[in-house]
Amino acid sequence: MNLVKNGIFIILLILADLSLIAQVNDKSIVGKYCREVKHWCFPSRYIDIFADSTFFYWIGEPEGVITTGTWYLSGNKLILNSHRQPVFNNNDFKLIEMQATSDSQTTIHLKNESDEPIPNAVCIVTRNGETIENLSDYHGNVTYNFAPLEKIEISFPGLKTVYFKNENLSHNNYVFILKDQHIYYQYFTNEVLIVKGKRLYCEKTKKVRRKYSLFKIKNYYKKM
Repeated sequence: MNLVKNGIFIILLILADLSLIAQVNDKSIVGKYCREVKHWCFPSRYIDIFADSTFFYWIGEPEGVITTGTWYLSGNKLILNSHRQPVFNNNDFKLIEMQATSDSQTTIHLKNESDEPIPNAVCIVTRNGETIENLSDYHGNVTYNFAPLEKIEISFPGLKTVYFKNENLSHNNYVFILKDQHIYYQYFTNEVLIVKGKRLYCEKTKKVRRKYSLFKIKNYYKKM
């Protein structure tokens, strides 16, 4: 009997998902969305989806725009592509220190070209195929209780993005200098958001764990 009930429940869930996908259309997706933090809109991340298949993404006030681009729907997936696409260049940053000091902890220190620490930079690292996202603290430090890291990606508005592949897995202590970007922009390349009602969820298949020291930022944008 329990097996029958479980089977019916699973079928109902599948039908609900299919119904949700069927209801997603270009008209219903149009609107302004904000990244939510504990039931409040995070004051620096918004996405505006327009009816002409373009979008507008900014950090801070609307005049501080970061990205414009195009979007399209594929089932219940919203695909975003910025008008500009990144060009990866090792000259976009300086790695001034790389040491092997521990086999159980990784420390990343971030500075700008004025030798000042960079707080609240987004640091995404890859280890054993898993992606882990964190923010640098007030002193520009990010610490992970494991080592080594396979890849490191660091971004901050107004500075060039760091894309670093770790060729020597014995290293676990890094100091990066991020160079000035001069143009405020955030790239989107086939960025996927899952449409569920009035929310746009970050794609779960990326297996991203987010750990923020001050705010618990939810994994979705909410329609305003």
